[in-house]
Amino acid sequence: AVALRAGQKSLVQINVADGQSRELLPPATDNISHPQPWGRYVLFNSPRSGIDNIYAVDVASGRQFQVTGRPLGGYHATPSPN
Repeated sequence: AVALRAGQKSLVQINVADGQSRELLPPATDNISHPQPWGRYVLFNSPRSGIDNIYAVDVASGRQFQVTGRPLGGYHATPSPN
């Protein structure tokens, strides 16, 4: 889920069994949206590079990286089985 606190957004993982949450991205002023779990990653949209694209965060390590580099933007990640 995307959490908004004090004007900053973060990406959080929520355990539906006990309601506990864990922050996957530290709070920042970056606009993040449309989180999509995919294996050990969570994909999300952000305009970090100046253009909206899809990014990923490794749930275990917290490592982040850009997944797409579309010149007009990339939105709504939909992983493919292959």
